[in-house]
Amino acid sequence: MEMNPSRYRLHENIPFGSKKIVLIVQSGQMGKFDEEGAEGERKLYDQLEASLVEEKIGVCRFDFPDRVNRRESISDEEYRDRASRLSAIYQRIKTAHPACGLTFIGMSLGANLVLEKLQSVTSPSSAVLIGLYVDEPVTVTEQVEAISLVYGSEDYIAFGENISLANLIAPAKYSQTVRSCINSVAPVETSILKGLGHSLNPMNSEAEGPIARLVRLVGGGKSIHE
Repeated sequence: MEMNPSRYRLHENIPFGSKKIVLIVQSGQMGKFDEEGAEGERKLYDQLEASLVEEKIGVCRFDFPDRVNRRESISDEEYRDRASRLSAIYQRIKTAHPACGLTFIGMSLGANLVLEKLQSVTSPSSAVLIGLYVDEPVTVTEQVEAISLVYGSEDYIAFGENISLANLIAPAKYSQTVRSCINSVAPVETSILKGLGHSLNPMNSEAEGPIARLVRLVGGGKSIHE
């Protein structure tokens, strides 16, 4: 029997007195919020949630509709299903917590979904987009207060079929393309974290922990304690 695609779980961890909520939008390698996902992905979210809640910032995580094959590119229908789920969660959070600011954290495909949602948000919002790649113009609404692009320094991309080391493009370069495609009245900040991979997993001995940086970005580009 097929699972009802309209049913999902929403995990909320919102401390008393929270004035901000972070909505985590996982990669295409995750369907349920408690699956492992890409390398180190669930561990990253677990650690990030614990750090944010310590700072009295609420966290929401939710189930996406399942995909037929996560090893293949997502189909248009599956993408629309995920975008629809994100819109439903966004409306629920804004209705249930109207006094709270909202920050999206999107990973990979999740970052693309968030960027699309930023074109229609109707209340003040910000976003931290991890591992995002776009090469076509996107205009976000004036309700978007800040966008942070975050990449691991070892998250290389390449185009074509016969890929060699010479074809690899470093995030320091392709992030400039991404930045140029985002039309926003709000500032767009780029962070490249040393020694980390696509899902901000450590790749070498020089890797820096991403949690403190992500918490700072959620706090509006400065230490939350300031």
